[in-house]
Amino acid sequence: MAHTCWEIPGGTKGGQTMLVLLTGWLLLSGVTCDRDRTRAVRQVNKGLKQYQAGDVQAAIQLLEDAAKTDPDFAKPRYQLGQMQEFDLGNRDKAEQLYREALEIDEQPKHHYALARVLESRGKHGEAIGQLRTIVEGNESHARAWFRLGNNQEAMGRHPEAIDSYMRSIRARPRMSIGDDSRRGVAYHALGDLYIRFGFYDKALKAYDNGIDNNPEVARLHRGRGLAQLRLERYEKAAGSFERALKRDSDAATAYFNLAVARRGMGHLDAALRALEKFIKVADRSGNRARMIAARKMIRELDNTEETP
Repeated sequence: MAHTCWEIPGGTKGGQTMLVLLTGWLLLSGVTCDRDRTRAVRQVNKGLKQYQAGDVQAAIQLLEDAAKTDPDFAKPRYQLGQMQEFDLGNRDKAEQLYREALEIDEQPKHHYALARVLESRGKHGEAIGQLRTIVEGNESHARAWFRLGNNQEAMGRHPEAIDSYMRSIRARPRMSIGDDSRRGVAYHALGDLYIRFGFYDKALKAYDNGIDNNPEVARLHRGRGLAQLRLERYEKAAGSFERALKRDSDAATAYFNLAVARRGMGHLDAALRALEKFIKVADRSGNRARMIAARKMIRELDNTEETP
């Protein structure tokens, strides 16, 4: 447990004299603790200024000094955890610091930060425990519900993950998360999970609702197109992929899937044009399997008569 400024050393054996002495000691301790906290706050503020100026190492030193100055102050440990996690990539150290912050002060943000780094380290069961603590106290915490769904999905607990994604959506339909500025992430996760298990109608409904709330998000249109493609609704799928490309013209998978939809409609020239665009914009290392499939499809289309 963390050291506390108000811990009384030794026994408290009776008598009025002892009570007076203890009262005096408590008052003195209070003054000392106030001074320690004031110094620590100043060190934290200086550290954050150094961080904003781009000097991460100087910031870390000041925050470490603040943590030593006031062992009962959670903030420097939490801020150090953020720097270790995001700036230095040291998730081991970040986890330790978040645990220390949480031991001092059980704030939801400390539970959330610890859950995030646990998730990144594959400790999904522990992450679920931290996130459960948050949502049991605050059912409207959309990000906690979303991450809970991610960790449940990673553990194969798919019905629970679906419920968590739905709760995240109800809490905040236009939520973005982390460095991903795109909104509607829970809709995408829910739709993707449905597609993976072949529930294409449910996936389509999830993406339709997501687009109603986040019409500007290209990947929701791509997701809807994929569900429509699986349902062999080729014309509607083509329309979804085209709308996705209007919002993100570099989305290689949308060109590939548009080609598949156009081929399903019998529009072979349009399918070829989409495949050529896919080959032009696709990252070859990240789309290797699709690149092979695209070249094979081009050869097939070259030898096929277009439907009048």
